[in-house]
Amino acid sequence: MSERRHDLYLLTPGPLTVSDEVKREMLADRSPNAALHAGLTRKILDYMLDLSNGHGTHAAVPIQGSATYGIEAALHTLLPKSARLLIIKNGFYGLRLFEVADGIGKDTVVLELPMLPPPTYDDIADALKADPSITHAIVCYVDTGTGVLNPLEPIAAACKAHGVKLMVDAVAAFGGFKLDVKALDIEAVMISPNKCLESVPGVGIVIARKSTLEASAKRSPSVVLDLHAQWAFFEEKGWWRTTPPTHVIAALAKAIDRHKAE
Repeated sequence: MSERRHDLYLLTPGPLTVSDEVKREMLADRSPNAALHAGLTRKILDYMLDLSNGHGTHAAVPIQGSATYGIEAALHTLLPKSARLLIIKNGFYGLRLFEVADGIGKDTVVLELPMLPPPTYDDIADALKADPSITHAIVCYVDTGTGVLNPLEPIAAACKAHGVKLMVDAVAAFGGFKLDVKALDIEAVMISPNKCLESVPGVGIVIARKSTLEASAKRSPSVVLDLHAQWAFFEEKGWWRTTPPTHVIAALAKAIDRHKAE
């Protein structure tokens, strides 16, 4: 019998079992405004753009909190007031996307689909034809409530054909499944460290199209979930607008070293 690598194994859709090497990074205290912490943050954000092929067209923006904070921040900031959002719902996290969007007052329409088979080009195209006022769509890439992997290529193709901007909840997929924001013409991707990146929860990261970010100044009704303000401040100053989760950032920086090696 092989030796146990961990004392406890988490078989959950949320936080997962984390290596001792990553945990040890959280034992040191770091100043949030020091060059070391700013460098760790920049390293993480650059690697997110490496994995998504987002350099030049997109920016990675961190937000304190779980990945759901990042999703809400993206919807607050990136959707103009005139937006109408199609939510592709074929699992628990499609329902979560609706709860967030509806809870913050976004104009939404839900495409109810069975868990399987996965959504097709025609499913999405038919929904967009039926409601030409839809401007954006959002889908969960991997639904950890069901284990279903939703195919991004046909969904993205249908959205592009109808002039609709696609947003992707890639919380459970990012770093484990291919996601090319340029090839798929994706507006925004929301990700978390505590799934395929094998780190701890506490920060959400949004990879957003730069042109959309630039146009979103003062759009968010939330101060702490304002992606544009967070991005602009970090670009100007080199550190976070408000107190960051320093230990979480240190852990994620170590985790991406492991991810690169693997």
